[in-house]
Amino acid sequence: MLLVLVLIFLSFLCTDLFVRGKEWCARVHIGRWNSRELWQIEVERRAKKWLKHTPTVRQTDQDRLILWDIIRGKFRNSIIQVWQNAGLIFGLGKRAAEEYLKNHKNIFENKEILPEDLLLAYALKKNGCLSAQQEECILACFQDVKDQGTIPYRVWVKDLRFVDTIGMVLPFLHACGWDDLAKRQMD
Repeated sequence: MLLVLVLIFLSFLCTDLFVRGKEWCARVHIGRWNSRELWQIEVERRAKKWLKHTPTVRQTDQDRLILWDIIRGKFRNSIIQVWQNAGLIFGLGKRAAEEYLKNHKNIFENKEILPEDLLLAYALKKNGCLSAQQEECILACFQDVKDQGTIPYRVWVKDLRFVDTIGMVLPFLHACGWDDLAKRQMD
Protein backbone atom coordinates (compact mmCIF):
# COMPACT_ATOMS: atom_id res chain seq x y z
CA MET A 1 0.00 0.00 0.00
CA LEU A 2 2.81 2.37 0.90
CA LEU A 3 4.54 1.60 -2.39
CA VAL A 4 1.39 2.52 -4.32
CA LEU A 5 1.13 5.84 -2.47
CA VAL A 6 4.79 6.60 -3.14
CA LEU A 7 4.34 5.81 -6.84
CA ILE A 8 1.28 8.07 -7.04
CA PHE A 9 3.16 10.87 -5.26
CA LEU A 10 6.14 10.47 -7.60
CA SER A 11 3.94 10.53 -10.70
CA PHE A 12 2.33 13.80 -9.54
CA LEU A 13 5.70 15.29 -8.66
CA CYS A 14 7.30 14.23 -11.96
CA THR A 15 4.40 15.68 -13.95
CA ASP A 16 4.73 19.04 -12.17
CA LEU A 17 8.52 19.07 -12.66
CA PHE A 18 8.20 18.10 -16.32
CA VAL A 19 5.72 20.91 -17.06
CA ARG A 20 7.80 23.49 -15.19
CA GLY A 21 10.98 22.32 -16.93
CA LYS A 22 9.32 22.49 -20.33
CA GLU A 23 8.13 26.05 -19.64
CA TRP A 24 11.57 27.07 -18.42
CA CYS A 25 13.26 25.65 -21.53
CA ALA A 26 10.80 27.49 -23.76
CA ARG A 27 11.67 30.79 -22.06
CA VAL A 28 15.46 30.47 -22.10
CA HIS A 29 15.98 32.34 -25.36
CA ILE A 30 13.30 35.00 -24.94
CA GLY A 31 14.86 38.38 -25.65
CA ARG A 32 18.11 37.05 -27.10
CA TRP A 33 17.92 38.25 -30.69
CA ASN A 34 20.54 40.31 -32.48
CA SER A 35 18.11 42.33 -34.56
CA ARG A 36 14.44 43.14 -34.73
CA GLU A 37 14.17 41.52 -38.18
CA LEU A 38 15.49 38.18 -36.89
CA TRP A 39 13.08 38.39 -33.97
CA GLN A 40 10.12 39.06 -36.29
CA ILE A 41 11.08 36.14 -38.53
CA GLU A 42 11.24 33.86 -35.50
CA VAL A 43 7.87 35.14 -34.19
CA GLU A 44 6.24 34.39 -37.55
CA ARG A 45 7.84 30.94 -37.70
CA ARG A 46 6.63 30.15 -34.19
CA ALA A 47 3.11 31.44 -34.91
CA LYS A 48 2.88 29.17 -37.98
CA LYS A 49 4.03 26.24 -35.87
CA TRP A 50 1.44 27.07 -33.22
CA LEU A 51 -1.32 27.23 -35.84
CA LYS A 52 -0.66 23.58 -36.66
CA HIS A 53 -0.48 22.58 -32.99
CA THR A 54 -1.60 25.32 -30.63
CA PRO A 55 0.11 25.10 -27.25
CA THR A 56 -2.14 24.23 -24.35
CA VAL A 57 -3.68 27.19 -22.62
CA ARG A 58 -4.40 26.11 -19.09
CA GLN A 59 -7.83 26.59 -17.61
CA THR A 60 -6.39 27.61 -14.25
CA ASP A 61 -3.26 29.34 -13.03
CA GLN A 62 -2.49 26.54 -10.60
CA ASP A 63 0.96 25.10 -11.18
CA ARG A 64 0.83 22.27 -8.65
CA LEU A 65 -0.94 18.93 -8.93
CA ILE A 66 -1.17 19.32 -12.70
CA LEU A 67 -1.72 15.60 -13.14
CA TRP A 68 -4.83 15.87 -10.96
CA ASP A 69 -6.21 18.60 -13.27
CA ILE A 70 -5.42 16.45 -16.31
CA ILE A 71 -7.19 13.43 -14.80
CA ARG A 72 -10.28 15.51 -13.99
CA GLY A 73 -10.27 17.14 -17.45
CA LYS A 74 -9.66 20.60 -15.98
CA PHE A 75 -6.20 21.24 -17.46
CA ARG A 76 -7.00 22.10 -21.07
CA ASN A 77 -10.06 23.59 -22.72
CA SER A 78 -10.60 23.24 -26.46
CA ILE A 79 -12.86 26.32 -26.49
CA ILE A 80 -9.96 28.54 -25.42
CA GLN A 81 -7.82 27.04 -28.18
CA VAL A 82 -10.36 28.14 -30.82
CA TRP A 83 -9.95 31.85 -30.18
CA GLN A 84 -6.20 31.38 -29.89
CA ASN A 85 -6.26 29.98 -33.44
CA ALA A 86 -8.40 32.92 -34.58
CA GLY A 87 -5.81 35.34 -33.21
CA LEU A 88 -3.01 33.51 -35.00
CA ILE A 89 -4.93 33.64 -38.29
CA PHE A 90 -5.56 37.38 -37.86
CA GLY A 91 -1.84 37.89 -37.38
CA LEU A 92 -0.56 35.57 -40.10
CA GLY A 93 -2.99 36.34 -42.93
CA LYS A 94 -4.52 34.53 -45.88
CA ARG A 95 -1.92 31.83 -46.44
CA ALA A 96 -2.19 30.72 -42.81
CA ALA A 97 -5.99 30.73 -43.03
CA GLU A 98 -5.84 28.49 -46.10
CA GLU A 99 -3.40 26.16 -44.37
CA TYR A 100 -5.61 26.04 -41.29
CA LEU A 101 -8.64 25.04 -43.37
CA LYS A 102 -6.61 22.31 -45.09
CA ASN A 103 -5.83 20.79 -41.70
CA HIS A 104 -9.38 21.33 -40.34
CA LYS A 105 -11.68 20.62 -43.30
CA ASN A 106 -14.90 19.95 -41.39
CA ILE A 107 -14.34 22.43 -38.62
CA PHE A 108 -17.87 23.86 -38.45
CA GLU A 109 -19.82 20.75 -39.40
CA ASN A 110 -21.60 18.45 -36.96
CA LYS A 111 -20.91 20.55 -33.91
CA GLU A 112 -22.51 23.13 -31.73
CA ILE A 113 -21.30 26.58 -32.78
CA LEU A 114 -20.10 28.72 -29.87
CA PRO A 115 -19.15 32.43 -29.85
CA GLU A 116 -15.47 31.48 -30.07
CA ASP A 117 -16.25 29.62 -33.29
CA LEU A 118 -17.75 32.80 -34.75
CA LEU A 119 -14.52 34.65 -34.03
CA LEU A 120 -12.59 31.94 -35.87
CA ALA A 121 -15.13 32.03 -38.71
CA TYR A 122 -14.65 35.80 -38.97
CA ALA A 123 -10.88 35.41 -39.14
CA LEU A 124 -11.30 32.92 -41.98
CA LYS A 125 -13.95 35.05 -43.74
CA LYS A 126 -11.82 38.18 -43.46
CA ASN A 127 -9.03 36.33 -45.25
CA GLY A 128 -11.43 35.12 -47.95
CA CYS A 129 -11.12 31.46 -46.97
CA LEU A 130 -14.53 30.69 -45.51
CA SER A 131 -16.70 28.95 -48.10
CA ALA A 132 -20.33 29.88 -48.65
CA GLN A 133 -21.32 26.39 -47.50
CA GLN A 134 -19.43 26.80 -44.22
CA GLU A 135 -20.95 30.25 -43.71
CA GLU A 136 -24.46 28.88 -44.28
CA CYS A 137 -23.79 26.02 -41.87
CA ILE A 138 -22.74 28.50 -39.17
CA LEU A 139 -25.58 30.94 -39.75
CA ALA A 140 -28.15 28.11 -39.73
CA CYS A 141 -27.25 27.51 -36.08
CA PHE A 142 -28.46 31.01 -35.23
CA GLN A 143 -31.53 31.17 -37.46
CA ASP A 144 -33.82 30.88 -34.44
CA VAL A 145 -32.40 34.07 -32.87
CA LYS A 146 -32.03 36.06 -36.10
CA ASP A 147 -35.42 37.78 -35.94
CA GLN A 148 -35.82 37.86 -32.19
CA GLY A 149 -33.45 37.48 -29.31
CA THR A 150 -29.69 37.36 -29.10
CA ILE A 151 -26.90 34.79 -29.13
CA PRO A 152 -26.25 33.34 -25.66
CA TYR A 153 -22.76 32.91 -24.31
CA ARG A 154 -23.42 29.20 -23.86
CA VAL A 155 -26.42 27.12 -24.87
CA TRP A 156 -26.70 25.59 -21.41
CA VAL A 157 -27.12 29.07 -19.86
CA LYS A 158 -29.48 30.69 -22.35
CA ASP A 159 -30.19 33.79 -20.23
CA LEU A 160 -26.56 34.89 -19.87
CA ARG A 161 -24.84 37.41 -22.14
CA PHE A 162 -21.21 38.30 -21.41
CA VAL A 163 -19.23 41.11 -22.97
CA ASP A 164 -17.01 38.42 -24.53
CA THR A 165 -19.95 37.44 -26.72
CA ILE A 166 -20.06 40.90 -28.28
CA GLY A 167 -16.42 40.86 -29.33
CA MET A 168 -16.61 37.34 -30.68
CA VAL A 169 -19.88 37.42 -32.63
CA LEU A 170 -20.42 41.00 -33.86
CA PRO A 171 -17.67 41.08 -36.50
CA PHE A 172 -18.91 37.85 -38.09
CA LEU A 173 -22.58 38.88 -37.96
CA HIS A 174 -21.77 42.23 -39.58
CA ALA A 175 -19.59 40.61 -42.26
CA CYS A 176 -22.51 38.29 -43.13
CA GLY A 177 -25.02 41.14 -43.28
CA TRP A 178 -26.89 40.19 -40.12
CA ASP A 179 -26.71 43.75 -38.80
CA ASP A 180 -30.09 43.63 -37.02
CA LEU A 181 -28.96 40.74 -34.84
CA ALA A 182 -25.56 42.40 -34.35
CA LYS A 183 -27.24 45.60 -33.14
CA ARG A 184 -29.56 43.70 -30.78
CA GLN A 185 -26.59 41.76 -29.46
CA MET A 186 -24.73 45.00 -28.77
CA ASP A 187 -27.72 46.69 -27.15
